[in-house]
Amino acid sequence: MGSIEQQLQPGEKVLYRTQPTKIGLYVATILLVFVAVAAAAIWEQSGEQIWLVVGLLLAAALVLWIAREWIIVASNQYVLTDRRVMKQSGIVSKRSITAYLDKLNNVDHSITLWGRILGYGNVEIDTASESGTTIGARVPRPIDFQRAILSAADNYRSHGYAPQA
Repeated sequence: MGSIEQQLQPGEKVLYRTQPTKIGLYVATILLVFVAVAAAAIWEQSGEQIWLVVGLLLAAALVLWIAREWIIVASNQYVLTDRRVMKQSGIVSKRSITAYLDKLNNVDHSITLWGRILGYGNVEIDTASESGTTIGARVPRPIDFQRAILSAADNYRSHGYAPQA
């Protein structure tokens, strides 16, 4: 199981594609630069090596945060086609969860305060299948994604297909 394109059925069209927001990467990178500059300035002023050690420890923690955020962004993809919604996760090994549009019961979104400020949220898809709920976490413009899913589901149920957006 490779890319989303390899999973598409003949004639199936991608209507919407997104992945988790990169805000965490940007915040962690800005903090890393700030910590490095502040630690160097304080060390230069005071001459005490403890500030250099503290700066290096904070920088190491921020590098780990950046790596974590990169993995989250790179390993998750949410795709809406004219037949289904798919969540693919993984970098080396891949896992796909599919919810067909005719099986959708409900599509909800939730947005935190930071999500409202920075433009991201979670999208939850309830289906009639045994697996139940599929969650798209930290989706940019979650209301747009929710609206696209609901529109595609309505079109699929009405016409047996969803026109390309």
